[in-house]
Amino acid sequence: MDDLNYSDRMQLPVLDGLAAPFDAEGHPEAAISINQVVYRAKRQHGVYYTPSQVAELLVRWAIRSKHDLILEPSFGGCAFLEASVNQLRKLGCNTPERQLSGFDIDPQAFIHLAKLDSCLCELGNRFIHGDFLSSSVSHLSGQKADVIVGNPPFVPYRRMDATQRKVIEDWSKNHTSVVKKDSSLWAYFLQHALQFLKPGGRMAWILPSSLLFVEYGHALRALVQSHFKTTIFIDLQEQLFIDSGTRERTVLLFSEGFSNIPLQNSKAATLTFSRFSEVESHFAQTKTLTSTRQRSRQQDEPLEKSAELIAEALAKTPHLTLGEISNVLIGDVVGDTSYFVNSQTAWSLLGINDDELLPLLTKSSQVSGIRITRSNVSKMIEKGRKCLLLHPNSSKPSKAAEEYLAAYPMAKRESNATFSRRPVWFLSSYDDTADLFFPSLSTIGPRIIVNSCKLACANSLYRIHLDAEWRVAKFAIALYGASSFAQLSAELIGGGMGEGALKLNPSHLKQLPVFNHLYDSGSDTYDIFIKVDRLIARGRLKEARKMADEWLAPVLDEKVLTQMSDVLEVVRMRRRDYRCEL
Repeated sequence: MDDLNYSDRMQLPVLDGLAAPFDAEGHPEAAISINQVVYRAKRQHGVYYTPSQVAELLVRWAIRSKHDLILEPSFGGCAFLEASVNQLRKLGCNTPERQLSGFDIDPQAFIHLAKLDSCLCELGNRFIHGDFLSSSVSHLSGQKADVIVGNPPFVPYRRMDATQRKVIEDWSKNHTSVVKKDSSLWAYFLQHALQFLKPGGRMAWILPSSLLFVEYGHALRALVQSHFKTTIFIDLQEQLFIDSGTRERTVLLFSEGFSNIPLQNSKAATLTFSRFSEVESHFAQTKTLTSTRQRSRQQDEPLEKSAELIAEALAKTPHLTLGEISNVLIGDVVGDTSYFVNSQTAWSLLGINDDELLPLLTKSSQVSGIRITRSNVSKMIEKGRKCLLLHPNSSKPSKAAEEYLAAYPMAKRESNATFSRRPVWFLSSYDDTADLFFPSLSTIGPRIIVNSCKLACANSLYRIHLDAEWRVAKFAIALYGASSFAQLSAELIGGGMGEGALKLNPSHLKQLPVFNHLYDSGSDTYDIFIKVDRLIARGRLKEARKMADEWLAPVLDEKVLTQMSDVLEVVRMRRRDYRCEL
């Protein structure tokens, strides 16, 4: 058995309800290490225990009186509770355990609790075995807290199980929310916690760095700032949970002076530190953290400048949105890409006929420029790329295809919602009529890709079906997408996520402004499009953007485009600096 630390071993009972993992062929994995299993369980439930020195710092700042009542909404490994006991004792409290309360759904958290202090385990009415989001102050005998500290579950919506999604669905029905349905679990915890805090109270949290850049993160920040006299966001570049097997970047949130009613003169600032030791040094010098407003302004300036430049350009230039001239849809949902998409060699070894295969664009990296042609697809196939979708005749599949489909695990097939919705479970729609493709994620910058060969794409890309009168402008729209204006607009519309990538949902993409000029752009548009396509394919991205800007200069002032290009570099650098999986 792999070596595990104590907290990992305590997580093993959580694994009982998890489905067995499958390999690339769709079969149960024959061997998997205990560490891998524990990591997957932690990832599913957002279990990343707080390092003790971090909990101690947050608690020292937050607890200021021996009479303070403390709430931990997801106490897990009890690092915050232990630090709270120690801090209250230092302040002269003789029975600190009577001033603590908490929630957790994991039975193992209560084992940690029992080991923490013999008195705590006797106070079951203060520590609730249940979901914090399904709870109210009445569960704590109506007693609100002076201090809330915590490290909520880092679970993105796409990784939530049915139970977790039901909890947030019920919560959303009963509360006015500033976050959307597809927000991460920690966001709901942060908003829900405000109901448990006394006027004048304080809270200190460890949160994902996505708080600073995802769309619902902005709404949460505004909400928190409006209800506290002072709020500080510390953007910590050091990865606190690296020992837990995750590269999540974190933000430390400190808020004091809570008010049930939004305040008019609240103050907020953002600080950036490379290492946690620098945060400790900063706290040793000041406890108020109120001397940072100017630095916060400097950090926010690139985004504010971007919004200002875009707004001024749109005010002067006739435009529509992409949603007004097209239908934006997700790509083909295969259901199990690793099973149904493979290389020509792999399918040939299985005896699958070529006439049972269709080319499928599965990721944007398969396209080097801003168009895809039949020649590109042929080269992808020749190079052995996994780009061929199994799509046999449902009534007369070949024997090889029939045997391959029969080998798909029945349990996995029955649990797959995509398969259950289809008339024929293994046949995806394969819509090859899109005019343009757009990747849902991009690390450097998004591309609008012209579909020049009647190709379908998987759901890692979006399909853009232009209105009939706008189809003549597809090359102009793709060329415009390479410009500083379009690239900067995308950065403002979208949100950051995993490994600093830019994510745009279909609803975001529909908001992308499109100039009316593109409909009847000049006769040289196609020639410039080809040149920009080749530059991008060779990795000469700045040259490509400059050429696209020069082409767009008759519509937007060249100086404005130069400003946008400069600001874009700063905004993009800041976005890529964030490293998280949410």
